[in-house]
Amino acid sequence: MPRLRRIALDLGSMHFLESTRANAYRGVLRYAQTRGRWQLLLNDHHFSLLGKYRELSDLARLGAEGIILSYANAEKLATIRRLGLKAITVASDLTAEGIPSVFSDDAQAGRLAAGHFLERGFRSFGFIGSKEVPWDLTRWRGFASALEAQGQEPAHFESRHSADPALGRRKAARLAKWLRSAAKPFAVYCSDDTHAFQVLDCARRAGLAVPQEVAILGTDNNLLICGSTTPTLSSVEPDAVQVGYRAAQLLDEILAGADPPAAPILVPPRGIETRQSTDVLAIADPVVSRALHFIGEHLAEAHGATEIGLALGVSRRTVESRFREHLGRSVNETVRARRLDRARGLLLDPLLSIQEIAALCGFQSAAYFCTSFRRATGLSPTEWRARERPGD
Repeated sequence: MPRLRRIALDLGSMHFLESTRANAYRGVLRYAQTRGRWQLLLNDHHFSLLGKYRELSDLARLGAEGIILSYANAEKLATIRRLGLKAITVASDLTAEGIPSVFSDDAQAGRLAAGHFLERGFRSFGFIGSKEVPWDLTRWRGFASALEAQGQEPAHFESRHSADPALGRRKAARLAKWLRSAAKPFAVYCSDDTHAFQVLDCARRAGLAVPQEVAILGTDNNLLICGSTTPTLSSVEPDAVQVGYRAAQLLDEILAGADPPAAPILVPPRGIETRQSTDVLAIADPVVSRALHFIGEHLAEAHGATEIGLALGVSRRTVESRFREHLGRSVNETVRARRLDRARGLLLDPLLSIQEIAALCGFQSAAYFCTSFRRATGLSPTEWRARERPGD
């Protein structure tokens, strides 16, 4: 029987708002419970009298072989190396230190945000976050590149979090001015949900309607933040559970003798949780607006530009040309994207078969659904479902 390994967790102090960090813990625990023969060592004095550690130097006494961490300064890294611990990080700002890394694909989060707004017909875009924060910068680059590919140029509002009340008041005044000056309707992607909360607050103070004049999308899908506002906040949801699970898996492989990967392992976001702050179609063209509504209401049915045109009383050519003009994509591309979005949600239900999901989403067959899904995600529906529910 394989021996029990002692693995330390150092994901920082827990805070009731840090849902992403809590979910990373969940992923590590899921791996430890289902795949790894691990005894976890936690850096918190409220836990086991024997299994806790206060200082990294305690890990030698406790017989630790590896550590999973989210933050490290030069002193901590030197101690980890001196102790001979195998380390994995779940943070993107430690990759330069040569530590194997597993973290969320922040560029993909930005691209998802851009697609979310483009699909709703927005033509005026902004981003709030700091180019000095690694994950903010990567999210901005993904967002900007996806929009620039469609001929759009998003504005950037530089913002870092601060507990200084005076700095907060000055930032609020600048942010309100930025929101008022933007062309409306204005779609704002925020590097995290705290920024989204601040944008919502400033928009209301500036007398701007959300989502009709300013649509707001956050990142991290922190339920306490996103669900406590009026209107509720839409957010990109990273797959933090999978980040933790993959980090634990990678550490186990390295401890077993595998070579560390040459590049960070990037985990795609789970998707976007759409709430009231982006639940709007910013389409001035009535044909496109009505067509999008028709597609949403009849997604399980077989239809294309011809059928949509007949339902709206316009020609097929009119429908196609208006979609190209206002959305930058064809009718079929739009329908396929909507169907795949719905399929991702349905795949989380283990009681639904692949055949049932294909039918509910309007795909002609399960085989065509699988081909389309793999082309869009790089995974089959079965593989994607297994990734979403590791250890089940």
